[in-house]
Amino acid sequence: MFKSSTSKLINELVPDSFRFLADEVQETINVHGSGISYKFINNGLVNVIHVVVQSDRRPEHDATPGGLTILIEVENKYLRTDVNLEPYHVQAFCNEYADVLMNLKNGGGGPA
Repeated sequence: MFKSSTSKLINELVPDSFRFLADEVQETINVHGSGISYKFINNGLVNVIHVVVQSDRRPEHDATPGGLTILIEVENKYLRTDVNLEPYHVQAFCNEYADVLMNLKNGGGGPA
């Protein structure tokens, strides 16, 4: 399914519940690095979560090549999580996102 080694790594790292809830999944390369983009559509709101392995950065940047980061895209605006995330941080984020999305899709209002 995925061609690049970074996408294969991300695919193995991200929990099944997160992957299966995504409306679209595709390999991505951007200025932050390469990985996989997960598109979620809920009640007309589109969120794209980019899970990437960080690329080489200039010295003034705080990202370490090979580290993990998450970019959240909503209406063409981006929010970047901390850089140099550990795999368990990415898994925890994905699990929480999946739980909230399932709750919303089942008629709940999300976490209190």
